[in-house]
Amino acid sequence: MCKRYLGNFYHNLWHGADVCFTTWRLLHDTKCVEWMTQVEVFAALVAAYGHDVGHPGVGNPFLVQTGSDLALLHNDHSPLENMHAAILAGVRAMVQRSTAA
Repeated sequence: MCKRYLGNFYHNLWHGADVCFTTWRLLHDTKCVEWMTQVEVFAALVAAYGHDVGHPGVGNPFLVQTGSDLALLHNDHSPLENMHAAILAGVRAMVQRSTAA
């Protein structure tokens, strides 16, 4: 997933790591980890780390207004969020295939 982060100024690999650590810290400080399963904690951390994967550095309104390929692909409906979810789903599928072998 690291390779899918782009090198833009803010939405980059370090931002993903920062949000992942902050999420981990919040889960522990609020004691949420005491009632969450290990799978739920893992899912929260993966989601936090990958929440901006592939981010081009511009917002949804810009993508829609300029008719970007990403906006067209997702029918102008939350193109960034749909892209992030699609990339994470692809990573999950790749991991499942590699562990099934």
